[in-house]
Amino acid sequence: MNHLPDEPATLHMTARVWAGIDAGIDNVVSLAAVDGDEQAVRIGRDIRQAGWDQVPWVNGDWPPFDQIIAIRLTRAQWQFAADNARESIPIYEELQDEKSAQLCRDALATIEAGSANRCGHVESELQRHLESQTTLARPVAIGAGAAGVAMVSV
Repeated sequence: MNHLPDEPATLHMTARVWAGIDAGIDNVVSLAAVDGDEQAVRIGRDIRQAGWDQVPWVNGDWPPFDQIIAIRLTRAQWQFAADNARESIPIYEELQDEKSAQLCRDALATIEAGSANRCGHVESELQRHLESQTTLARPVAIGAGAAGVAMVSV
């Protein structure tokens, strides 16, 4: 089944992973503005605004970085964010900035896990699991890196 680029998808991740995605997109927007790439500026700003509108801010600050948050973007926007993370990894490695490189890896793993499950296979498995539980349900980690949890809702 083909999915349209403007089809929305919600990914669940730690606030830390989203903060890294947001920072990476901020860098893209800044560079694109200098280069005159208006399309990249628009897409990047739209992604950041969507995130700002959805982050559960705590008195105007980021939520705790280990808190799981849900961000809903279009598939094209997620692809833009994944491409940015993928392209940034070798740059950070060359700069010997392992912390930033790992944050990009975590973001990419989270986005790719959501993308790989775009047909809802994971969600239906998760739903069946939750329905079979008689106790309080807890999130199931899917394709998670050390710092993030990836679940998808369509």
